[in-house]
Amino acid sequence: MSWGTTRVLTNRNAGLYLGGVLVSGFGTSAMVLVAGIWVKALTGSSSQAGLVTLGIWGPTLVGPLIGVLADRLRRRPLLIGLHAAMAVLLPVLLLVDSAARIWLIFAVMTAYGVSIVLLDSAEAALVPSVVPGELLGDFNGLRVTINEGMKLIVPLVGAGLFAAYGGQPVALLDAATFLLAALTFTLIRVPEEPPPPPDRWDRQLADGVAHLRRHGPLRHLVLCAGVTMLLVGINGAVAYAVVDAGLHRPPEFNGVLATVQGVGSLLGGLAAGSLLRRFGDRRVTAAAIAVFAAGARAAGRALPRPGGRGRGGGRIRCPAGAGHRLDRGAAGDPERAGRAGLGHGQHAHLRPGHGGRGRRGRCARAGRPPGDPARGGGRRGAARRLGPARGSLGAADRAGADPGRAVAPTQSG
Repeated sequence: MSWGTTRVLTNRNAGLYLGGVLVSGFGTSAMVLVAGIWVKALTGSSSQAGLVTLGIWGPTLVGPLIGVLADRLRRRPLLIGLHAAMAVLLPVLLLVDSAARIWLIFAVMTAYGVSIVLLDSAEAALVPSVVPGELLGDFNGLRVTINEGMKLIVPLVGAGLFAAYGGQPVALLDAATFLLAALTFTLIRVPEEPPPPPDRWDRQLADGVAHLRRHGPLRHLVLCAGVTMLLVGINGAVAYAVVDAGLHRPPEFNGVLATVQGVGSLLGGLAAGSLLRRFGDRRVTAAAIAVFAAGARAAGRALPRPGGRGRGGGRIRCPAGAGHRLDRGAAGDPERAGRAGLGHGQHAHLRPGHGGRGRRGRCARAGRPPGDPARGGGRRGAARRLGPARGSLGAADRAGADPGRAVAPTQSG
């Protein structure tokens, strides 16, 4: 453990904040994974499962507009209120018991996406008050490690709960983690200046755009990270189709991919702070984008086309997010964090005079209806399909044996 990481963990406010991130992130990782699987299991439709990703990450497309709200409110109360609101909203998913009610999943996950934008915008301005400026790189790296490292465990829990009991327990788990995180954030004591008197929304949005125009390095980082995250989202949106048509696995097998992603993210998150200090924002961002591109190409080459040999599409996460969870290097203003889109979906935090950026996506798979006897219907069928997956990825070499037959996965959740 580095000296910077030790200092972050021994700081009361930073430790409490990371505790809230850990608790909330556990439930969020499980829910985001299971939401698409849930829709797929109820409808058998990859396109409808893909709409879940649109609901979760679509609001980031209008992040600066939504972020204006974060700039109008005090950030700590907003952080607490949003977590409490999601804890109240998620139990609505207990009403989902058939394909006729999947609209509830779409509605709740869209609200989820809006809350993510607001939370990230609020955090982008709040964190510099919680963490000393010289520790922001270590803090961001530790946060990435926590968020992404949980993918080593959460897919097991989320997909396992869904396979055995359905999506409702996962929704309750996420609601409980939101509530616990809200309580944790109430313990943070940080001086926070009241927001300035609100101006018109259009003027605040224009102010954020002008702020990006004035600061070239920040503008370039935001643009590059935004385009990369768009590609990551597209990559994730076809994940269920790749798992079904390319790997011939049930949707729960996405838990395996999430676990593998977690390994890379964990390693990168641990290295993020030192890399940012040594090479700077732009070099680390460029390296992360290059690694993502190389990994996506390798994954695409590894998958056969549906008709036989050839190349298909893969799914990969930018390693660690180190390059788009930035510490410094571009002039930023916490007061404009929301409207400038500096935080939405990125978990990148500004310190006075600096800016940053980074985030993710998930979804879709084509195949037989959930009740098809060829794959086993209902939760028991899902549990049978999931069972062999709790070992390793050893069955992956059987993926292309029979394109018309489901192959039992060997996964982790």
